[in-house]
Amino acid sequence: MPSPLAHIGAALALRHLARPRAWPIDRGGVAAALSSIAPDFDMVLVLLLPGGLAWHHGPTHSLLGSGILGLLVALGFRLRKASSVAVVVLSGMVHVVLDGLTGDPARAAEFGVPWAWPLSDERWISARTLFIPFEIDGEGFLWNMVTGIAWRAYGVEAAFVAACFGIAMVARSLVPEREA
Repeated sequence: MPSPLAHIGAALALRHLARPRAWPIDRGGVAAALSSIAPDFDMVLVLLLPGGLAWHHGPTHSLLGSGILGLLVALGFRLRKASSVAVVVLSGMVHVVLDGLTGDPARAAEFGVPWAWPLSDERWISARTLFIPFEIDGEGFLWNMVTGIAWRAYGVEAAFVAACFGIAMVARSLVPEREA
């Protein structure tokens, strides 16, 4: 799984693409950032419950579950514009896609994402990974966030976020400005 850096960066790039004048941060941007990490709130169970790792990458890591979390975040922030709500919902769903692009496909049953839950419990990881995965376990999770491999992962994620913003800026420049 990528760190919050990749998830939040992708969400803020989406927000910038949809509403560039609202940048850098407004209520919708904060909601998108929160939605982008909401599926990982299941990590609380990992840290608190014996055998809690079984909860991670469960229903919150499906397209339906992450979309519902995004909708709840949008409602909680009282967003009214359809474009803002859509960005917040998509930010949660992108979390699942990014997690699916991280890890060892041989360990998909353990760490994959159940994209199609509740229709299927099958977990998926792409054969081609984009990010360096963090090891997750109940005891060493926080320590794993500051190891040497974690810093290499942060570098890859920073490059990914920069690319997301670059793509968003180019895409926005191709769309003509609307008259006020």
